[in-house]
Amino acid sequence: KSILTTKKSAATDLEEECYTKISIIACGGAGIAMARHIDKAKYGIHEIIAIDTSHRALKSAKNVDKTLLIKANEIRKPQSVQDAWNLAAENSEAIAEAIGQPHMAIILTGLGGAAGTGIASIVCMQARSQGVFTVALATQPFAFEQPIRQMTSACGLAALAGYGRTCTCVLPLQTI
Repeated sequence: KSILTTKKSAATDLEEECYTKISIIACGGAGIAMARHIDKAKYGIHEIIAIDTSHRALKSAKNVDKTLLIKANEIRKPQSVQDAWNLAAENSEAIAEAIGQPHMAIILTGLGGAAGTGIASIVCMQARSQGVFTVALATQPFAFEQPIRQMTSACGLAALAGYGRTCTCVLPLQTI
């Protein structure tokens, strides 16, 4: 069901031995869009991982080291956060393998849609269970967007914040 692809890492042996491994994990389309603007060398990022339920979103992930497509047997994308959460839960072993063993994981996601909101909490849970310090950076919908997106965002934020020792930073799009 899940498909993990890896590009050859540019990390040197010295980097592996001396530096803290920080991974960026981009969940959903908004997380992947945020990750596109990250300069790994400038910020000392070990690797960038993109996880989504759509081939199209993963194709737009230009500077990533790994991509993980999680999908059901059907062709369609998940229609709800619960669908995306269930898909991520079914593929939790593949998510754990994709995460690897960094010292710190920064989880990027947009809250309010289906894929990122559903996947991010499972990614956070997997990273925490592996002993990885996690920071979640999430965007919330604009104030003028549909009330259902606002409610979905609030539920997704509660799910992310529910993991102990996970720092969750929220960027309301209204303020950007």
